[in-house]
Amino acid sequence: MISQRGLVWIALVATGCFGNALARGGAEGWQSWSPRPEISPRFYVDPAGGRNGREALVIEANRNPATFGAWRKQFDGIAGGRIYHFTGYYRLEGISQPRRHVSARLEWLDAEGQRARPPEFARETTQTGEWK
Repeated sequence: MISQRGLVWIALVATGCFGNALARGGAEGWQSWSPRPEISPRFYVDPAGGRNGREALVIEANRNPATFGAWRKQFDGIAGGRIYHFTGYYRLEGISQPRRHVSARLEWLDAEGQRARPPEFARETTQTGEWK
């Protein structure tokens, strides 16, 4: 049963720089993640680097192809049987194949925090200025 929680991952799997605009709530609650410290990219919050001059979560790989990491945030209060809409924006620098290196992943968790079903991935993007 899907209940109470959802986990959103915004990931970078390569070189370059990734900025995610924060529409509401700012950077609060977002955590950086990497499977191992030696392949962790640089994570930081750019206070005016997002769309319309708002905050942006940034992942910077410094052209290291072994870099792997993500920003993630857990949202409580998700109820089964309801429809949710997720919108995210990103801007890339130094990445030639975005579909291979950037993804947004939604994980549905049960009340115990365990994965309730396979993750869902956002695949389609549209361009709005320099943001996708």
